[in-house]
Amino acid sequence: MKNRIGSILDRSGRKNMLLDNENNEVVTILKKHGRLVNLTKNLIDDIDFNDKTFINRIYNKEDELEISELKESIRQIGLINIVYLFRKDNGKFRIISGLRRLTACKSLYLEGIDVNGQERVILLEESTPDNYLEFISIDENTKRKNLKLIELSYKLNKEAEKDNVEIEEIMERYNISRRHYFRIKGAINFPNEIKNILEEIGLSKAELLLTLIKLEKEMSINEIIDKYSNCTREDLQGIIKEKKKDIKKLKVEYKIKGNNINIKINKKLPNNVKEYLVNIIENIKNDNYSFLDN
Repeated sequence: MKNRIGSILDRSGRKNMLLDNENNEVVTILKKHGRLVNLTKNLIDDIDFNDKTFINRIYNKEDELEISELKESIRQIGLINIVYLFRKDNGKFRIISGLRRLTACKSLYLEGIDVNGQERVILLEESTPDNYLEFISIDENTKRKNLKLIELSYKLNKEAEKDNVEIEEIMERYNISRRHYFRIKGAINFPNEIKNILEEIGLSKAELLLTLIKLEKEMSINEIIDKYSNCTREDLQGIIKEKKKDIKKLKVEYKIKGNNINIKINKKLPNNVKEYLVNIIENIKNDNYSFLDN
């Protein structure tokens, strides 16, 4: 999984500080010393929350309120921003960044609530140079205002729940159109597999993949993502158009005029269905209506 760290960092909003660094030196260090893993209860249990070596802020009452809000957000949409942990000599992990997020996740696990934290943790081995640990810590613990799509979706949904707030007011606050408002707001209901790659593929492609999920009932969501996520938006639109032709809704029209019955079917029928219909017609010709008893 190490070779995915660069792309994961890119879509996690670290492009300005890390990926633009001279010769990408920091990313090289992360790829060399870091390992991308999922957040699990067992991992949470191995974190030394009392070790504040790289925590560059004072924990106060405001943090408690923010953690409460983070818990609700993470419960709804999962852990979005990557957290960094450093493996200590005793096998425990020291937090390099993400104290509040990890505290919120720990609280959720204690309440018996699972957290969606797929590929949201970078474990840094003991060989990681101290100066890079410090750099990552300072950069990551600097409060950022940039919201990911799924975070914005969560905020829009929370705003919409308020009785005294009009949609137009929310649209103006976030500078988005009515159509874009409803599209982003709906992202909260995407399957977790789509949420996990939303920043990478964007809202439009995510919506197209959702359409394919509905059309490709024989395939799992992960299979659809693996097969189609690298396609362009235009390619996906073309694929969907062709698939809709293949599964066009069956429409049958018939007219009865005197002793004549005209039947029109707008879809190519399987051979066994055609044979069945021909058999019925032949039976009718011979005044054989035994098929009605089946």
